[in-house]
Amino acid sequence: MDPDLNKYDLEHVVATHPKMPAEDWLGVYKAAWDAYYTPEHRLRIMRRGAASGMKMPRLQLFLLFFSIAVAVEKLHPLQCGVFRRKYRHDRRPGLPIEPVWMFYPKYLGEIVSKHVRILKGWLELDLIRRRLRRDPQSKVYMDQSLTPVTDEDTETFAMFTHNEVARMEVARTRKNMVAHHIDLDVV
Repeated sequence: MDPDLNKYDLEHVVATHPKMPAEDWLGVYKAAWDAYYTPEHRLRIMRRGAASGMKMPRLQLFLLFFSIAVAVEKLHPLQCGVFRRKYRHDRRPGLPIEPVWMFYPKYLGEIVSKHVRILKGWLELDLIRRRLRRDPQSKVYMDQSLTPVTDEDTETFAMFTHNEVARMEVARTRKNMVAHHIDLDVV
């Protein structure tokens, strides 16, 4: 375990793996974010939101931060914001304090660069949101994740049958639906 408690967050490797170096683990972490938030998948998320009746500006904001936080700030989305304050004297023990003439121009360049990337991401998502708002078919979009679960699906889908706890939850849900007179065929 790493003795530096500052590293115990969502971005640093703090324990050794017997077969994977820390650099490889970090590469896989970044690759997972990049693979999930592709332009195609961001469009799919926005389409699902429009079809589900979500508030699109709110979805756009959350999707922006979750899709660019790791790439722009190198932080988990729940640990970053639009403006990150840094102070020249806030250095880890043993690291030298940067001179004023070096720190502030570099900090300003970072701010400008990051905000340009954030603005670019916002504009891309805003373009999608505007297209969906004009598209009369956006409310009827359907894919597998939006397809309602049928009674038959609870018997065949692995997520409902892979262990005893999942099977017990399906049985409990059915029992509650019957007790509350909810039509099982509708759900």
